[in-house]
Amino acid sequence: MIRELTMNDYDGIIQLFISTPADTFRQVDSREATERYLNRNLPLSFIAIETKQMVMSQD
Repeated sequence: MIRELTMNDYDGIIQLFISTPADTFRQVDSREATERYLNRNLPLSFIAIETKQMVMSQD
């Protein structure tokens, strides 16, 4: 299932970043920065969910 990304997904996104080689957590990935980004760019960010587990995010 693909759906719109919300701030409720933030913790899962960070875990996905951390577990993905070559992805790094940056200051622009902070909770506050992510919330500002989502508020500015709704509805342009999505996540893919497979069997209740986040498998991809795209913005």
